[in-house]
Amino acid sequence: MLLQVWAYDRFSIIAPQRTLQHSDGRPLSFRWSGVQAASEQSENMLLIYRWTFDRLSRSQSGQAVWTYVGPLICFHLVEKHQPDRVLRQFNMLQTPPAISYTDQRLHQIDLRGKHDRRRIHAEHIGVWNSRYDFRVEAPTTSEPTVSENYFVWYRSITRRFITQKGAFYHCMYDFVDEVQTFSVEHNIEALGQICDRTTERVDHIIQQTRRLTVADTDRRRMRCRRRRQGDDVVEGDKDN
Repeated sequence: MLLQVWAYDRFSIIAPQRTLQHSDGRPLSFRWSGVQAASEQSENMLLIYRWTFDRLSRSQSGQAVWTYVGPLICFHLVEKHQPDRVLRQFNMLQTPPAISYTDQRLHQIDLRGKHDRRRIHAEHIGVWNSRYDFRVEAPTTSEPTVSENYFVWYRSITRRFITQKGAFYHCMYDFVDEVQTFSVEHNIEALGQICDRTTERVDHIIQQTRRLTVADTDRRRMRCRRRRQGDDVVEGDKDN
């Protein structure tokens, strides 16, 4: 109930029409006393909420803090809001985001005992009170795009390949592609033809490997199923 009232107070687009504008000293949630919640009117409100939020207009109040980078505070909980990692959602040029650190001690705080939250989270509250000074700035774009150095950064922090075979095939393909580009630029036709044939062979090897992997996985599943059922392993599986 508390979370629902919080959402009503901050997202007027999903809040029902309230009958009381003032609570007369009573809890603020009393303003929605007696209203019929939208969730009681339809069983598919999740789809409606998603549809509503996806179609927020630029005139919606609060958009000035959409790109605020800093802590979000809810009682004892503190989580960092990092729109600088998804700037394309705001029609901005995506650049490599700044390094982010999370204080693990924040995740060890709970509601047990009596604590002065304002004192404990004074630093985070100060950042939130100055949230308009912590908005990310980036050039606007007509369509989602990234800066030239974004993928250089992305490749340095992500895991590009799951298996060694995948990494090997990709590196070999990149090498052949570079040689082919060089041959075209320098008009070395024979070298370009060799690269074409090599690329086709690499593609063929990749496809065959995928098929063998799927077939091997199916055989393993069948063996496990038979063992669970207490059946004898068939003769053809003994060699594997």
